[in-house]
Formats: sequence, structure tokens, C-alpha cells
Amino acid sequence: MRRLLTHLAQFSSFSRQGEVLCTRGLEYLLENEDARAAFTSHILSVSGISLDRDLVWRAEPRQEDRDRPDLEGCDAVGRPQVKVEAKLAAPLGEAQLRSYAGDLHSRTGGGLLLVVVPQSRVGEASSVASKAFATDRTTCEVAVVTWESTLDCFEVVTSESFGADLSQFRAMYRVLVGHDIEPIATEADVLAWRERESVFVAYIDRATRRLALESKVLPFGFDSKEMAYYRRYVCRPLGWPRRSCFCVGMRDPFVGFSTPVWFRFHFETPYFTEIRDRLRAAGPDLRIVESDGHVWIPLDVPLCAEAGVVVDSLVEQTEFVLQIASASRTAS
Repeated sequence: MRRLLTHLAQFSSFSRQGEVLCTRGLEYLLENEDARAAFTSHILSVSGISLDRDLVWRAEPRQEDRDRPDLEGCDAVGRPQVKVEAKLAAPLGEAQLRSYAGDLHSRTGGGLLLVVVPQSRVGEASSVASKAFATDRTTCEVAVVTWESTLDCFEVVTSESFGADLSQFRAMYRVLVGHDIEPIATEADVLAWRERESVFVAYIDRATRRLALESKVLPFGFDSKEMAYYRRYVCRPLGWPRRSCFCVGMRDPFVGFSTPVWFRFHFETPYFTEIRDRLRAAGPDLRIVESDGHVWIPLDVPLCAEAGVVVDSLVEQTEFVLQIASASRTAS
């Protein structure tokens, strides 16, 4: 049976606040005494840091430098012992982490900076945290944990009402990170994509993370010169001496198409002329649109398909284009 928050999380007006909702949800769960104990035990297991189980947890407190960590755990006299930076799909910045560590250092002389991310972003978050403090000394400890393990740690709480809240939170979270998404059922649903824009963002997020291979995942960006296009760039070698870049994103369809998901080679990417000529020569095997100097390719969204199937399809369609564009492919 569908849960209310699972359903609402499909819609853009709800999911655009996904990170705030998860942060506030965690703050709410930590009002429970047993949940606080479970969370501090979890922190000990991943960081080796032992904390007071009666810390007071507050969401988005303002620091002296005006930055706001997502969550902060303070002792009885109001000194922060833990700062939490929690992410879903948004970029994780080194400057943010240094700000929070600096505040811990100046106010308590130590403490713990906890970075909470989806399982798929652990490697990325660990790399960002390592780079953030590669040259800057800090007296606080830094640990990266997953949302999945954090939610799991609360399963020991026996309260029935808490269990119901945790179940709703977990269901909402899974939708926000691209799992348990209600399938796009009809062409009408595709045409009304703005109503469930966040679902398409989740598909593209998961697909581009796979397409990036071992490369760093770039943040989403917004192009509005020709028509609003919300996209993520991926750069990888395509057999040319230098890497070329492409992007996958959402926009209003070109005339004659219905899908809002589009692949694009920007005219400024390395080897664009050679890539464009290869794509043109593909003939009916490839539907291309040339607009504003760029080359665009529509990516179809399978109907009535689970999220994993949709992501697989987007990856396969994109890899097909990349094979045609690759310098290692025999030119037609």
C-alpha cells in the first residue's frame, strides 16, 4: 500500500525541499530519548567518538559567520559537539565543511563534523571531506555516514508511534533519492512532466552518476539562453586526445517530440565538429535536432516501468549515442 509521504514526494512542490524535509525529519526523530541514544551509538560506531546521549539537536542554527549547518547537537550549556551536513543530490562544498569545522574549533576546541549522504555518494563525500582538510588543520573529527545506515540505527527504538514515523520517513527518503518512484504510466504523464519534475531529476541523477564512470559527478546546472534546460554535464574520453563533455537534462520538447529528457553536445565541447559529423552520418539510427549551434538527441522514458528500468534505458540510449560519437568507432 502506498504511503502518503511516498506519494507526495513524487511531486516537485514537495521534493524541491527534500533536503530540508529530511533534516527536519531527523531533528524530529531525535526528540525521542531512545532515538538519541541509538544515534549517538551509531556515531560512535562510525567515528569512534563518544557523545553525550542527551545532546540537544537543532536544525539550521546560525553560526557567527552566518553559515547554517543542517543539524547541530549541543551540550547542556549550549556548546556544539556535533555538526551535521546532510545531502541528497545537491553539491557538497569544501568551504561549507571548513566553515562548520572552524565554528566547532572556535567554540569548543574540537567536536565532530558528520557528513550524511546517500549510499551512492559515500566515495564522493569522502573525497570532498579529505580535500577540504588536506592543508587546513582542524581539531575536530570528520566522518561520512549514509542516510541508509542512519535510518537503520533507529530500528532499535520500540515505540509504535516512533516506528510509524520512521517508516514514513524511510519511504519518503527512498523516493527523494530515486527509489520506489511511481512509474510514469501514460504519454499524458510525460507531457505533464513539470508536475513530477523531481521524478525526472531523480532518473537523470542516477543515470548520469553511472555514465560518469570513475569521473567526478558535476552538479546540476540551468541553461536559459534558448529555452530552460536543467542538466548535468558528464566528461569522459571518447577516443579523442582530450575528454569531451555532454549533458543530460530536462527541457520542453522540440517540435515533433514528446519526451522532456534530452542529451546534448554543446558546440564548445572539444571535437564538437567531428562529433556532430559522426552523429549526422548515423542516418535513421539516430534522431538529432540541431538548435542554437548544439546537437540534441531525445531520450525516451519507458512507460509503466520501475525506476531501475528507466535508468537502465536512459544509460543504454546515451551509451548508444556515445558509441556513434566516439573516435574509436569506424566512421561511416
